[in-house]
Amino acid sequence: MTLRRPSLRGFVAPCALAVVGPLVIGVAVASSQPEAPAVPAPVEAPPVAPQPARPVVAFAPIPSGNETANPSFDASLRGWASWQGSLSRVAVPDAPDGGFAARVDYRSGAAFTIDDIPDSVAPSTVGTTYIARAFVRAAEASSIGKRARLTLREWSDSSLVRVASGSAVRLTSTFQPMAVTITATEPGSTIDVHATQLGAASGDAFLIDQISVVGNRPSGSTGNRPPRAAFTVSPPNAAPGQEIVFTSTSTDADGVVASTFWDLNGDGVFDDATGPEVSRSFAEPGSYAVAVRVIDDDGARSAARRVIAVAPAVVEETPPAG
Repeated sequence: MTLRRPSLRGFVAPCALAVVGPLVIGVAVASSQPEAPAVPAPVEAPPVAPQPARPVVAFAPIPSGNETANPSFDASLRGWASWQGSLSRVAVPDAPDGGFAARVDYRSGAAFTIDDIPDSVAPSTVGTTYIARAFVRAAEASSIGKRARLTLREWSDSSLVRVASGSAVRLTSTFQPMAVTITATEPGSTIDVHATQLGAASGDAFLIDQISVVGNRPSGSTGNRPPRAAFTVSPPNAAPGQEIVFTSTSTDADGVVASTFWDLNGDGVFDDATGPEVSRSFAEPGSYAVAVRVIDDDGARSAARRVIAVAPAVVEETPPAG
């Protein structure tokens, strides 16, 4: 059975509405009334405790050779639409590129997307591996912890040739990378890109920025450098039953870390959790092996392992007075 691309008839492109608030101008007016009594100086408010700074996340620039027409939404939403969602362009202080990102709000179904319209790669080159990248984070608390993924699809005369979906990431309040690759197989085909939030429900929304597709690495090319796996542990010395947070600090010198997998029970299988940050507790005192495996956007992988010490909390007794 051949899957046909659905018609876009009836699609209404999103538009931005500018709302200008009222302008109030103060005018000084002379008065013959006697001066009002002096107003006591205001009482100073107590000092406010400094808030912890948000972590600084380093983002790679838009890659050379990008084929998406509008990767960062700094001027408009041109070139993008949504399936089962609605799009808006919002100012975001932590946007990976520029000062704006696309916000995708849930409308219906179990998943909703942002899609390129028209296809970003048209036509493709047979044998070329196309790499899509994007940065995504939750826009509402209800989306935190839910999965999002990036997908590339190859089309030939409106018939779907093949689909490639990247590993899902768990949405957090911080932008994180997603990536996926596909190799073109049909002459003259086109390739589109879309990002999806899964497990969708009313009130969900995500932000996305810097969506790129690059086809500058032919299939079978060599020279990719594997990622460097690493992670932090907080707190470093936990008590039994205390939650421990494991945060991947892995990097990739010539691309991005596309997938992160965890072995939290020391069995050597990376099937206990996914995403850049996970947590768990250990009920009994002892030493526990924890490991992370990361895969970059070219499929190279590496792993890092640490031994976590869990010990009872030390209680210092105060000697009796006298």
